[in-house]
Amino acid sequence: MFALSKIGNTPRRFDHTPPHLTHHTFISHPVSSHLTQFIMLHTRTTHLLFYCLVLAAACIGCRKKPPVPMAGQLTVQPAATFLALADIDSAHLTSQQAGTTHVMRLQRQSNQFSISTEALKQVPGPLELRLYGNKRINGHFFVFARPVVLPAAGSSTIAGPTALTDANWWPRCYLRDFGVQLVAVVGIRPQDPFFGLYNLSDQWREIDLSRYYYRGLSDLGGGTWRCRNGACIAPGGYIENRDFFRPLGDAVGKAPYNHVEIAAVFGTGNYRDGWRSLQFNFDFP
Repeated sequence: MFALSKIGNTPRRFDHTPPHLTHHTFISHPVSSHLTQFIMLHTRTTHLLFYCLVLAAACIGCRKKPPVPMAGQLTVQPAATFLALADIDSAHLTSQQAGTTHVMRLQRQSNQFSISTEALKQVPGPLELRLYGNKRINGHFFVFARPVVLPAAGSSTIAGPTALTDANWWPRCYLRDFGVQLVAVVGIRPQDPFFGLYNLSDQWREIDLSRYYYRGLSDLGGGTWRCRNGACIAPGGYIENRDFFRPLGDAVGKAPYNHVEIAAVFGTGNYRDGWRSLQFNFDFP
């Protein structure tokens, strides 16, 4: 913090003739017109030379300053024909390190989402972009995700999903229990092993998540992930997993599946009324 201090007192205005001028008399002498013109010309030349030197120094200083680079931007351009800007609740970039998920929110600007690439350079681990939809598609809410690779320099624009079958994006079902605020986000394609469970408190001692794929009435494969006594819940009350369902990519991914059933069951240990469940049944187009 800086403080301004007053030094001394304000000098008083002279109200009389200064003493050092009282005993002197000024005498003017005539000066020739040629001498006067010479002095004036010399003075003007000196001033012009001085101004030129100042201008040259300023130009040299300008040349030494490097151009200021424009900050790079990562931009997401939603597709108005499928999931427009108004149909997206929010957009996030996530990364994982040592079991912890780091989340960065993109800013909504006019008809797109964006974030500075400078802010992402120190982010650990691979980046994943997630768009949280707020409109129902075929009767369900979805999160669309895809990996992101930052450009070495400059900006980059990513086109939003154009259909539920868009190969550039992973559609994931978004399930929520508004009573206890439990949330499940699960990949619906066999090639996407991701699932995430959120808003988990210590009361949920038994958690099961299952994914099964069908062709008509034929069971093509699936599995059930289990967690007991909160051992797999990360600080902050969430679980994100990309490993358990990874084998489904090879076992079911190439099969002619047309239906998936997903269920998340949460139990408190009270087998009478301590259960909550989230379910998703979907026919692929």
